[in-house]
Amino acid sequence: MNQPRILIAEDEGKMRRILQIILSSQKYAIDLAQDGNEAWQKFQQSQYDLVITDLKMPGMDGMQLLERLCADKPHVPVIVITAYGSVDSAVKAMKEGAYDYIGKPFENEEIQLIVAKALNYSRLQDENRYLREAVGARYGFEHFIGESDQIR
Repeated sequence: MNQPRILIAEDEGKMRRILQIILSSQKYAIDLAQDGNEAWQKFQQSQYDLVITDLKMPGMDGMQLLERLCADKPHVPVIVITAYGSVDSAVKAMKEGAYDYIGKPFENEEIQLIVAKALNYSRLQDENRYLREAVGARYGFEHFIGESDQIR
């Protein structure tokens, strides 16, 4: 199985580095972006299994990035992290399609667990999509045997 690829969009350099260290220890391939605009460009150029974005960033903020990501590839889970969390922003992020919402500061184990769950969920969704397509291709109406009007 391929190493999962994660894109981290975070404007604070120290937090980007902390997330990179925490997740690299779990054998994930990590790409970093300093803001939402850079993250969006990278997302369009590469395949990612998961995106982690800060909520407050200069330029394109995390909510705008979340909206674009979910519109472009809704099957890729997005985790929103923020130091400025509120119930309203959490609800809005979840309604926009975020997989989860984490407040800063967070425990290393917490982020590792949420990332692992999100990747597993994404893998199961992909497997489900593949199986539905395989069943549809094999047992679709075009595979009926017979040419009579009653069969059609």
